[in-house]
Amino acid sequence: MRLLMLGGVRSGKSRLAEETAARMAAADGLPVTYVATARVGDDEEMALRVQRHRLRRPGNWRTIETAGDSGTLPRQLAWLRGEPDVVLLDCLSLWVAEALESPDGFDARLERVASALAALPRVVVVSLEAGLGLLPMEPLGRAFLDRLGDANQAVAAAMDCVALTVAGQPLVLKGGPLP
Repeated sequence: MRLLMLGGVRSGKSRLAEETAARMAAADGLPVTYVATARVGDDEEMALRVQRHRLRRPGNWRTIETAGDSGTLPRQLAWLRGEPDVVLLDCLSLWVAEALESPDGFDARLERVASALAALPRVVVVSLEAGLGLLPMEPLGRAFLDRLGDANQAVAAAMDCVALTVAGQPLVLKGGPLP
């Protein structure tokens, strides 16, 4: 099962993705690998968000952090293809923000990520839904939402199931039911 879990900020998408990955892993007796894309830097509020995510994770989950180099994610995902793990990627939208800063082509990086995700037999991907908010006044904000929309569509096409999280509740848009 390959699942894309979309939602707005604080919609409960990460929690639902974690619960789904845990159920998938338990059903087949598999480990979970959590691929984290958040870059904290000196942002105290972001550090608190990351800490909340870390505290929710079971201690036996392996964590791979890819922040700081958007080119790392496709390589890590390709490596995980050889592992039996359920992979939880949280989150695609933070990877898009990182990839926008990259000097080489976003489209090529997105193609590598979508391809690597499609090759994983058991993956849960978390991402912000780009189309439900206000259009930013700044060009960089608009570029981010445009690219995030492109990324969400590319990944959704490769997934077996796509769900939108609203108020902590999943609405299945493609495939389903959720594991």
